[in-house]
Amino acid sequence: MHHFQNASEHQQFDFRYYLTLSNGEGIAEASIGKAVLTMKNKLQEDSSLLELKLNDIKALENQQQQMISDLQNKSLSLEQHITSEFAKLHRLLQDKEQSLIEQLKKEAAGSLGKMEENLKDIKAKHSIIQDHLTYIHLALQLENPVNILRVSYILAVHVPLLF
Repeated sequence: MHHFQNASEHQQFDFRYYLTLSNGEGIAEASIGKAVLTMKNKLQEDSSLLELKLNDIKALENQQQQMISDLQNKSLSLEQHITSEFAKLHRLLQDKEQSLIEQLKKEAAGSLGKMEENLKDIKAKHSIIQDHLTYIHLALQLENPVNILRVSYILAVHVPLLF
């Protein structure tokens, strides 16, 4: 084993390590400095490759985030459009509903007025007929032939007007 006299000798020393071959036939000598340099180069390559991969992943991540944002914006825009269109349809249907209700009220009022006028006429005819029936019943109960003729004459003049 080698002992160092001072720190300077330690820094200048060509580090070597000994490897025993697996078959035990000999010892191979290699420079630690060379091994460290090789490992540093390998780590530099790995670092460069990983940084490239990291940049690719970051680009994919940004692209995916942009796609998510675009989809959310499109979805929100479409939702607002759908809401707006349904609001228009709702107003249109409400206007149509009010128009149909007003039309129905006008038609019903017109028909109702005619029907009430017809009912009034029917009730008037009913009253007249009822009165004539009362006169007929009275005439039938009269004993005096002159009075029977008078009631018959009155009824003959007024009854044909009803039918």
